[in-house]
Amino acid sequence: MIAISATPIEDFLALYSVVNTQRRYRSALRERVDFLFGRQRSGRRATPEEAARYEPLLRQYLASSPTWSPT
Repeated sequence: MIAISATPIEDFLALYSVVNTQRRYRSALRERVDFLFGRQRSGRRATPEEAARYEPLLRQYLASSPTWSPT
């Protein structure tokens, strides 16, 4: 079993030093979660409370997804 961090989005983004890369990847991850679980934010930008909803949903998605392996 794969251990999934309590903060998968922020841990992933910490791998990148360029702030714009972090912003774009965060946005893409949130769009994916919105697609899978329904929109989590009311406006264009997530409030701190809305942003906090993404981490557990992404953790749930990662825990339920089979890992990809090349054939």
